[in-house]
This record gives sequence, structure tokens and C-alpha cells, in this order.
Amino acid sequence: MILKGRLQWLTIRNEWKFFSEAPPSSPDGHLGYARTVAGLQDPFVRDIQQKLQKQVLMMLRSAFECPQRCIKVTDDRRPRVTLLLLEHLSKITRGEMQADIEEAKQFVLQRASKAN
Repeated sequence: MILKGRLQWLTIRNEWKFFSEAPPSSPDGHLGYARTVAGLQDPFVRDIQQKLQKQVLMMLRSAFECPQRCIKVTDDRRPRVTLLLLEHLSKITRGEMQADIEEAKQFVLQRASKAN
């Protein structure tokens, strides 16, 4: 795709922004700038990780809020994979998100038991 301008990063809020000026090019032939981070503990990375985790929890809550209507495949209403994902998030997450993950796990279990 060739644009007469540039698309700016897809943000956590799922927004694209278009700018009419083209990005500067680098000697490597890449367009635009990369963001250098200090690793997984970089505050910028941690912030993005936390925002994405919150979105995942919201999505899971939305699906299990109405399992009969929102989850079309009956077998998917049994939250095996959902619980596996929540367990993984719990293992890789520290701090305040732990309580949110545990609360989401309890919510999913409660709603799934009512759906079956």
C-alpha cells in the first residue's frame, strides 16, 4: 500500500491517525521512527501491557455476560481456554492487576455454570 502521507500507530484505543506529511526515511529504507525501549520492564512497555490486559479482561467479561447469546458454539461456553488464558495472565502479572484477573476468573466460572 502506498499512501501520500502516513498512518500513525494503532493505539491501545484502536485508533488510526492519518497525517498528510510523509514520515522521514532512514538509511535502512524504513519509513518512520522506531521506539527504543529498555526491555520488558520499561515503563512504556509495562503501560501498554497493562492496558492490553485490561482490554482482554473486558472482552472476556463481555462474552461471559451473555454466554447463551454472545458465545455461539456451545462447547465454547465451557471456559477451559478462557481459564487457561487467565491463569497465564495471573502468572505474568504483578500488582493491582492480580485482583482484576482473579475477579474475572470468578465471574467467568459463575456465568459459565449458569450457561450450562
